[in-house]
Amino acid sequence: MGSNHKRVLLISVHGDPLASPGSIESGGQNIYVRELMRHLHKLGWAVDVMSRLNKKKKRTFVKVHKDVNVIRMPAGPAKFISKDSVYEHLPEFLSNTLSYILNEKKHYSIIHSNYWLSGWVGMELKKILNIPLTHTYHSLGYIRYQTLKRFGECGDDQSEVFKKRIQIEKEILSVADKVIATSTFEKMDLIKYYEAQSHKLRIIPVGVDEKKFQPQEKSAARNKLGIPQEAKVLLYVGRLEWRKGLDTLIEALTHVLLKRPLLKDTLRLFVVGGPRKRPLYYDNGYKSVKQAVASWHLEKNVSFQGGVSQRFLATYYAASDMVIVPSYYEPFGIIPLEAMSMGIPTIASKTGGLQYTIRHKKTGILTPPHRPTFLANRIIELLEDTHLYARLQTHSRLRIKQYFTWNKVAKAMSRFYSAIIKNATITSHT
Repeated sequence: MGSNHKRVLLISVHGDPLASPGSIESGGQNIYVRELMRHLHKLGWAVDVMSRLNKKKKRTFVKVHKDVNVIRMPAGPAKFISKDSVYEHLPEFLSNTLSYILNEKKHYSIIHSNYWLSGWVGMELKKILNIPLTHTYHSLGYIRYQTLKRFGECGDDQSEVFKKRIQIEKEILSVADKVIATSTFEKMDLIKYYEAQSHKLRIIPVGVDEKKFQPQEKSAARNKLGIPQEAKVLLYVGRLEWRKGLDTLIEALTHVLLKRPLLKDTLRLFVVGGPRKRPLYYDNGYKSVKQAVASWHLEKNVSFQGGVSQRFLATYYAASDMVIVPSYYEPFGIIPLEAMSMGIPTIASKTGGLQYTIRHKKTGILTPPHRPTFLANRIIELLEDTHLYARLQTHSRLRIKQYFTWNKVAKAMSRFYSAIIKNATITSHT
């Protein structure tokens, strides 16, 4: 491998790719960066990932493979802090990253930043080192802000934070050589709300590990988890925060049971998400959902599992009759991909990138966000329509194999990087 030709710097300030899945510091971005790191390496790329040191006991340098490293940079306190608190520590992160690059004589051919916090760092490195930059937003400040306002979750104190974020997101769009949109819907949002030029955007979706998430025998999975074979099992996977819409799902269950009272003893919802050892760390999110369960008298129907490992997550999928993704806003959504890869029918909100992965009544079912009665009707429909259920099982697997394996995504990303590097080289010589 040439020392300079295929060497990428992935920046993921708040998303450590080695963080334990299901922990408070882990989400879709962590998975995205980790899988890109792994699969780009298989395609001959040398990869360094820069992330923030968020725990004193963590190693600052981890050699994952030959030519693949995760470097954790000190920036603020060495503990978990919210994303909103990370911004003020970005200059320290930039300074330490720059020192590392210069001291180690690293020569990257491209920088790929993830989320607006990393984008700020990426822009500064591009300006200083003249390295091509591409960026994945993972979430757009404008859309998130409008969603917060729509559902009454945005206080006055947050307006200035979002104003700053949106300003930086627009600057990233201007400075980056190219920007990655993970769906056609994100591309349209960037054009409509950020005045992006279409030629500067490239759609490359998020992927799924089809070897880790492949069909399993349902009865064996239920035996492993102690779930009765006759149960009707719904599965929610994700963080316990307002925008994930878990409160809508809880309320939808009451409508299902009102319309189908015979399901009272067999309908079960398993909630997978949150730290494994301390679910109350999620305080407000966890407590509000628990209160909703109690107020609807659903304690016997809803079970909180906390965070689980990826190996056991696949078992939960296999044991389920369907997966529900009731998010109010979802830039892309990895959970539907994992469920679809295992042939588990998915009901998801008609929002953001969920509309890209799911084809209504072909590879899954879409329903309006924050509409519990609509969601309840879709759940009943999927429980009772065996032909629809079988069609979704078959077509969801086919769609994953066609578009969303990490192998395909990484190959598209590799070609994308190479084109940017080639263009930057030509430009520098003209």
